[in-house]
Amino acid sequence: MTEHNPELWNFPCTIALKVVGDAHEQFENEVIMAVQSVKPGDYRSKSMPSKNGKFVSITVPVLVTNIDEVQALFAAARRVAGVHIVL
Repeated sequence: MTEHNPELWNFPCTIALKVVGDAHEQFENEVIMAVQSVKPGDYRSKSMPSKNGKFVSITVPVLVTNIDEVQALFAAARRVAGVHIVL
């Protein structure tokens, strides 16, 4: 994962944080709240349900300025209940 190779990053940059998890009513809001806990701001996310509707993918563009922010965003997203994958 490039998350672990800071020399490959060119900061500042915008990443598309993608979080895949169980589809439930508050999942998207919980992902946004996780992002805001690291980088306060107003975020517009994009969601994509799976074919059967059991899972949902949430993509949030986030401007990051260093690798510590990237790692904190990944960690915060992983703590959201129902998360399966963070990319």
